[in-house]
Amino acid sequence: MLVNRGFVPEGRLGEIKPATGAATVTGFLRAPEPRGSFTPSDLPAQREFYTRDPAAIAASLGLGSAAPFYLEAERQGDGLTPPAGVDAKELIARIPDNHLSYALTWFGLAATLNGVFGAFAWQGRKS
Repeated sequence: MLVNRGFVPEGRLGEIKPATGAATVTGFLRAPEPRGSFTPSDLPAQREFYTRDPAAIAASLGLGSAAPFYLEAERQGDGLTPPAGVDAKELIARIPDNHLSYALTWFGLAATLNGVFGAFAWQGRKS
């Protein structure tokens, strides 16, 4: 399983070594991200990946097969020491909450349909 341990500034890449051995990691399981129309191609030689696709990342790093999901490591400490990990509040804030707009859309469509039916019934009643 691939673990996203967090962001490391480019100037400090040599300081952070890959994790080795057994470890306990707390985090969030995430599904792979699809590549969008405007997403640039990955640069595996430079270890730059623009979508989180565990299979493609594992293959380019020579790790063999990987789980069909990945783990976002939870932020530990102050978040200033790389790799920082993900803050749970920031992660939850990224989840869209469109329920109100969906409800207004469906109730608006229902009201429109009632208006169309009313006009139809009124027109039929006249003749």
